[in-house]
Amino acid sequence: VTNAECKKQKSHEGSQADVAKVELVIIGDRVEPDRITAAVGLRPSRAWKKGDKYYAARSDQQLERWRGLWAITCTSNAVAAAAAQLLLLVEPVSSQIVSAAGDWSATVGISIWWEPAANQGGFAVPSDTMMRLAKFGPEINFYFPG
Repeated sequence: VTNAECKKQKSHEGSQADVAKVELVIIGDRVEPDRITAAVGLRPSRAWKKGDKYYAARSDQQLERWRGLWAITCTSNAVAAAAAQLLLLVEPVSSQIVSAAGDWSATVGISIWWEPAANQGGFAVPSDTMMRLAKFGPEINFYFPG
């Protein structure tokens, strides 16, 4: 599985309109995305340095990133499928990920984003998958927009 293939994987779970994202991030004040990419050997889905400028559409102004970020995101219509795809990418380079985070005094985190089409409902992830994700950091963050 490549990062490009990770963009939109379909599963038989969930409806076509459900959106599930599972993401590994390296985040911190000293994050150097290009160096992390070289150390890990994976191209991030998104990345920036602390202080990089970006345009905030909601407030119609230019802002600065308050910390650096390097992230790989897998998207599917089911959380379990997105998590499985992410693990295929990051587990083979887990030691490089942890080492890179340490080199830049950064934190590794896992985030799960679940947006069901009907604005209600839950998801299931096998416990062994959650344990494998948990090995990357001290917590797993869950997001339910709406």
